Amino acid sequence: MSFTKMSVIFVFVQVTIFTAIILAFSWFEKAVPGELIVSFFAWFGLEGGALALLKIDSRKQKNSTEVAALKKENTALKKKLAEVKKAVGGEQLKIDA
Repeated sequence: MSFTKMSVIFVFVQVTIFTAIILAFSWFEKAVPGELIVSFFAWFGLEGGALALLKIDSRKQKNSTEVAALKKENTALKKKLAEVKKAVGGEQLKIDA
């Protein structure tokens, strides 16, 4: 399992546990500072946002690599097509694309 998947699972588990504890405290009428709740969810919100940005960046890099490979393959195919045209008789051969 990748690091990002483990991180996402960790974030969800921590948020669920924290929420359950806060609900238990409120059930027994114990005071929980609002700043603690806001800070906790802000931290894990930032963590989730950072993971999302990392995922988007890795997908962009993967796509750019695939596009470069396709362009290289396309160039090679054009060269082979030119060789075939030359061998057959030049421009007399018309290929519908």
